Amino acid sequence: MVETDSPRSGDDTKPELLRRLTNIRFQLSRASLNAWINPTVLHCDESLGISQDDAVAYVLPHRSLADLLVVDHAVRQANLRPLVEPLSHTTEDRSFFFLGHPEGWFGRRARARPSPRMDRLLASQHELSQDILVLPVSVFWGHQPSQEKSLVRLILSENWTATSRLRKFLAILFLRNHILVEFSRPLSLRDLIRTGDGELLDPQRQRRKLMRVLRVHFSRQRQAIVGPDLSHRRTLINRIVTTNHVQEVVSREAAASNRSVDVVTRTAAGYAHEIVSHQSYRVIRLFNSLLGWLWNHIYDGIDVHHVDTLRSVGGTHEIIYVPCHRSHIDYLLLSYVLYHNGLTPPHVAAGENLNLPIIGGLLRRGGAFFMRRSFREDLLYRAVFDEYLHQIFIKGYSVEYFVEGSRSRTGRMLTPKTGMLAMTMRSFVRDDSKPIAFVPVYFNYQKVIESPTYLRELTGSQKKPESVFDIFRVFATFKHAFGRVAVSFGTPLMLPEHLDETTPDWREIHVDDPQWSKVNRKLAMRLVTLINKAASVGPVNLVSTALLSTRRQTMAVHHLHGQLNVLAELARQAPVSPAPIVSDQDPSHLLSATEEIIGVERWSQGLGDVVNANQNTSILMTYYRNSTLHWFILPGLLCRLMRVHRSMDLGDIFTHVERLYPFVQAELFLPWQSTDLRNVLRHYLVALEHLNLLNVDEETVTACDPASTHYATLTTLAELADPTLERCFIVLGLLTETPMPIADVQTRAAAVAEYLASIYGINSPDFFDASLFASFINALSDQGLLALTEDDGIRWHDDLIPLQQTIGGLINSEFNNYLQHALQMSTVPTAGETTA
Repeated sequence: MVETDSPRSGDDTKPELLRRLTNIRFQLSRASLNAWINPTVLHCDESLGISQDDAVAYVLPHRSLADLLVVDHAVRQANLRPLVEPLSHTTEDRSFFFLGHPEGWFGRRARARPSPRMDRLLASQHELSQDILVLPVSVFWGHQPSQEKSLVRLILSENWTATSRLRKFLAILFLRNHILVEFSRPLSLRDLIRTGDGELLDPQRQRRKLMRVLRVHFSRQRQAIVGPDLSHRRTLINRIVTTNHVQEVVSREAAASNRSVDVVTRTAAGYAHEIVSHQSYRVIRLFNSLLGWLWNHIYDGIDVHHVDTLRSVGGTHEIIYVPCHRSHIDYLLLSYVLYHNGLTPPHVAAGENLNLPIIGGLLRRGGAFFMRRSFREDLLYRAVFDEYLHQIFIKGYSVEYFVEGSRSRTGRMLTPKTGMLAMTMRSFVRDDSKPIAFVPVYFNYQKVIESPTYLRELTGSQKKPESVFDIFRVFATFKHAFGRVAVSFGTPLMLPEHLDETTPDWREIHVDDPQWSKVNRKLAMRLVTLINKAASVGPVNLVSTALLSTRRQTMAVHHLHGQLNVLAELARQAPVSPAPIVSDQDPSHLLSATEEIIGVERWSQGLGDVVNANQNTSILMTYYRNSTLHWFILPGLLCRLMRVHRSMDLGDIFTHVERLYPFVQAELFLPWQSTDLRNVLRHYLVALEHLNLLNVDEETVTACDPASTHYATLTTLAELADPTLERCFIVLGLLTETPMPIADVQTRAAAVAEYLASIYGINSPDFFDASLFASFINALSDQGLLALTEDDGIRWHDDLIPLQQTIGGLINSEFNNYLQHALQMSTVPTAGETTA
């Protein structure tokens, strides 16, 4: 056993022979243990910011030889000073201490108590100019929550008690691949022993402060990684059904239906059985093995970005993950990433259509809880579901749900639904003792596994009900390349702070007040904007964006390479924090990857190679262009203005873009507020000037020379804004030319757009997506440019005409001619009246 709390370890009272024998035994034990186990080590690298010369004292939460062996092996692998070597700049012959000291084979709850070495380090810091760094390290054996009333899991997994020798021995035998070692950022002992004003604390206060800081740190770290204890499913269901909230609804339902309370209670229990998750870490480990094969054999691996943002909120907040929804495997991907980064996999809201025989049981044990698509009219089901959400929130489980509601078939963020947010808000208003943090997550698949299904739907096939079996139907395509998957964590939204900012009196609003509907809609729009802000940009996104900005989806390779460089640089220059993650491959590798993944074609001409996308490939590429179009739309608008006007005053540019921005923002969920728009535009103008596309001379902006090679790039960028402008112009043409009810405007606009797409050669089915026209119409209403009349007609504001003139001056004249012809051909009966 390695001595830890003896009198000064460097004293000569300890025989040298015994010291050597102890070290030999330690080395043999370390070699034997690490030959058997396969731990996951997190953050034992340069991110710690320490070197061999630093005085680093490692602190572990509990006294344990096994923990010490694992940690010592990890630091040696990272070329850091081993734990059992002397501590630099001190007389200590060991570089670690323990905070707690459990005893016995069955363990006791560990009590933090002063370590003699810790006391000596505190005393030494007074005399040293060198700062001693205290580096907390935790070891989790079979890192999973314990489950109430489950003896086997209590023995084999981490829980809130100290680790006993027996349980650790069994974990080494049976869970050797599920051991997590987490290194945290070092703490400055020199700062800890002083007050905020720099005054030195007395020794007792120094000791208490250091122990308190370490206790809180280890507690929050364990909460984030292990999570709270999992209630036994039967216990949780009984708790839900017997709460006052559910029993009140049971009583009302019994009285209204002339049934007994017991009968209605059994119905409520049946609903709970239908809903409640049954998370099992044995199944999660099974998924871990299967998904490891999926991500590394079908896909080329996973790139994870900004996961460290979770560690600052995991121990202090209830975390709700709100990812974009691209594939049925989204939630498996997120759980896999969290598990491999030492964080608790969440409970996941899933549609009841996935609660299939066998598959549903596996998903439920993987963390899924199931919900009906609609249950507004079933008050008993709603009460049970509300209470279940409330129970998992107040117990501290992390949760995941998709605010879009369903998978995006076009690559765009969908208009958010507020159902789950409303239930979350109800729970938080009932009990706000633990603050909620929403964590946006963006999945960027270089090829979505359901892409054949999406392609069929985009080309006109009837949309089928969602089913997890969609995944199995595409197994035949696994022989093709799928590229990599990127998972990007966005900036967390702290719910209390958000409510304080947007609804200062929220604590006084009753939980059933209709005012919450408006609050929830505002929150939903903020969340989808944050999700979009987390989007990364990969090879397929860049190539798709470049090729689809040409009429025939064809470009010379040398021109395409230049366009890819420009797009990548504009994405990197986006004025957001953190900046978007953009593929760092050179253009030739970007193109090669896309050829392999998507299937664009290349052939040689006399003057050089040409790249082309056929019709089906072009349609599929719209998905990947749409996913990241929001990073390029403002530069595209600026280039469109410059292509039309050649030279403009800066003030005129601002006026034009400010007039268009609310509608572009509504369609693409752009992250910039209108008040910041001018600074954002200045930033992009500088970026475009550095790319030699524009010249900015004080208050005048001029396009590059039309005879230069850069002008072709400017022209291609300008095409990015065209579909959005053209859709807006279609709606404005209908509103100002033909009186009709607002419901007909959306339907008819989509029909006109589909006609124009076929005539004008727009090979993009999402061009006539009815939801995009609805978004524009809603934005017009929000801006006060439209209002409904009593007879369901439309009254439009005079400011609609300048907007129409601005857009009309930017769109292609040929398209404008086709549009005017389409409007004249339209003979759909209308009702209502339009007045200026």
